Amino acid sequence: MKNLHNLLDRIPVINYHKIETNHDIGITTRTPQQFGEDLRFLHENDYHTLTFKNLLSYETIPDKSVIITFDDAYKSFYISAYPMLKH
Repeated sequence: MKNLHNLLDRIPVINYHKIETNHDIGITTRTPQQFGEDLRFLHENDYHTLTFKNLLSYETIPDKSVIITFDDAYKSFYISAYPMLKH
């Protein structure tokens, strides 16, 4: 079995807290437009998105790999982020 800890030391993990148009106090919210811009940046710069589950199935990890995670279980992830991630 691969050493997951060593793999994660080499792969950036981007964590989102909320994806919605109403900002809370602080800097933890991204608008759907900002989230779309983040995804476009990753795509246009040839990043490969991985999940923790499929991370172990790779014999070699692609260059410029990244993992995107979502904190908590806000409805905005399903409404705003999920359609963009599917696209």
